[in-house]
Amino acid sequence: AMKRRAEAAEESADAAARASAEALARAEASEAQLKKQLADLADSVDDAAVAEVVADATAAVAEVAAKASASGKKPALSRMRKADLILECEARGLAFEGLKVPELRVLLRGARANDNNAN
Repeated sequence: AMKRRAEAAEESADAAARASAEALARAEASEAQLKKQLADLADSVDDAAVAEVVADATAAVAEVAAKASASGKKPALSRMRKADLILECEARGLAFEGLKVPELRVLLRGARANDNNAN
């Protein structure tokens, strides 16, 4: 039973890793598209007030992108509460129902290891 549970957790972690990679690719594509649209808008603006808003938006997009890549480091699983562990499991699409905190940590540790191996 434990082996089946571990295999299911591994499959779930693999699926979550694929979903995360796909979501990251979509986010990067959206970021690139938004930057291009802002650049095009900045080139076509004559009004100084609108130009300032576009510049602010461009800076905001750059700041969010920088934070996303800099904060790519996730909190230590040993410091996370059960609710936080469950949220990360949900975000990764992992099956977590009925698992206790130590089991959640093992599940997420495997998923994070797969993320690191994928990179």
